[in-house]
Amino acid sequence: MFKKRIYLLFFLSLIALLTSIYLTIEHYNKRLPYCIINTKCDIVLTSKYSEFLGIPLSLLGVIYFFINLVLLYLFLKNRFKKQYLILYNFIGASVGLILIYIQIFILKNLCIYCLTVDSISIINLFLIFFL
Repeated sequence: MFKKRIYLLFFLSLIALLTSIYLTIEHYNKRLPYCIINTKCDIVLTSKYSEFLGIPLSLLGVIYFFINLVLLYLFLKNRFKKQYLILYNFIGASVGLILIYIQIFILKNLCIYCLTVDSISIINLFLIFFL
């Protein structure tokens, strides 16, 4: 059961990493991604909240989820403590909650890509507690 949960964490983090890479590529090519479902990705992705200190949040997501995959691998090989993995993912989940709040209550628009990445950061935190 332990390995199944680790593989689920790897899978979810990989989805979030690939989504973040896609959004980063689109950002630097100055294109808006195709918005699936009736959400307003353009409003969210071009808002003042889409960058932090001039860095696209999607690029920060690439870095965050890449490091998360490395930490999960190290944890699997018994080279990283669970407490640190929980702390790292707590930070990611907190940021994810703040970004979801911004989309819902401040921008009043949702981006399906952003929701996917933010939700995975929250789900990962809960999954790690059950390792």
